[in-house]
Amino acid sequence: MKMIAFNGSHRTEGYTAQALDIMLSVARSEGYEVERIELTNLNIGYCKGCKECDNRVGCTQRDDMDGVYEKLTEADHIIIGSPIYMGSETGATKCFLDRLYALLEPKEDGGFSCRLPSGKSYTVVLVCSSSDGHIVYHYLTNRFMRIMMGLLGADDFAAFIVPATSKLENIKESTVFRENLDSFRYRL
Repeated sequence: MKMIAFNGSHRTEGYTAQALDIMLSVARSEGYEVERIELTNLNIGYCKGCKECDNRVGCTQRDDMDGVYEKLTEADHIIIGSPIYMGSETGATKCFLDRLYALLEPKEDGGFSCRLPSGKSYTVVLVCSSSDGHIVYHYLTNRFMRIMMGLLGADDFAAFIVPATSKLENIKESTVFRENLDSFRYRL
């Protein structure tokens, strides 16, 4: 079993990275082969809306998303982690999500089918310095759920937010994170 985690934070050792590392450690202890990828270290161009991928597998842009598509194909469980900036995920995370459009194949009767193999699980972890991160929780998690389950055909999906990280020395101090980590462990 393979698990891949995408870190959308520019801080490669910040709270989001800490959360991902702990989650990957749990997965490793359950027998998963794990990898963490820093989105900000990749050359990923923004989606140009050309829709060329409607007629072919993959994106016409030649950048690091080519390798990401391969990793997504091979992974059984995919984690997307991002801090919340101005009420949403980071620009790097949004760009990554936009480029997932190339994995969709339009159906003649409307909607899409996903070109990824079925049976994948997704977890989204959002980290917020503000103690009132719950304000954006439902909007963001519902949007991610529609992307992962509605478009990418996820068999299993979970999302959680870790608020008030500005008051922490490290993510392990967060009660919210620990509670969600137990749920994550249960889903493996």
